[in-house]
Amino acid sequence: MNLTFGVVGVDAQIAFAQAIRTIKDVLHINENLHFEKSADGQAFFGTSQPGGYFPVDKPFFLDSQRRLCILNGHMWYRGHFPLFEEESIRQRSGAADELCLSGRINLEAIGGGVFNFFVYDELKESLFIASDYSGIHPLYYAFSGKCLYFSNHIRILSKVLAKDYDPVGIIQRTSFHYTIGKRTLFEGIARLRPGESLRYKVGENS
Repeated sequence: MNLTFGVVGVDAQIAFAQAIRTIKDVLHINENLHFEKSADGQAFFGTSQPGGYFPVDKPFFLDSQRRLCILNGHMWYRGHFPLFEEESIRQRSGAADELCLSGRINLEAIGGGVFNFFVYDELKESLFIASDYSGIHPLYYAFSGKCLYFSNHIRILSKVLAKDYDPVGIIQRTSFHYTIGKRTLFEGIARLRPGESLRYKVGENS
């Protein structure tokens, strides 16, 4: 299973450990799990990407910028696709700069792509998420306790957070074959819409 998962917040370490136990025990995902955390312990990112996203298929921490990053998908990179890990991280570092400064990524600068890009900035104590306009890679998030949880698999979040089905979401899916706006089939779990960006400040509840 291609999985991207993360927890950001005051109690992120405990929340992430509990989530991983659920993922392994309930969903039987235990292979190719890669984890990374921020130096301040308020952000934990994990991936299980058997196919990989060459040349970097796991979270990485940028010491010089004090940022934890993870890319689910691909950025095209105008004119040159990175062939080595160092080069790829350098290019993603530039995208992280732009996202943290402006709250968005200039798709013209990177040549487009299909992705969800996550950056936790320690200095700002904030998580930034950006999605491309295609929506090919889904992204779901939820608030619980003092943390924000995110994953590209809604079933993962529903199991980790023990969420019930949303009757309105079910009616919408049954009637229209899709849910409207951020609504999903589970109560308390929202969907990041195509092309949308999100910023979460540690300590906020929503």
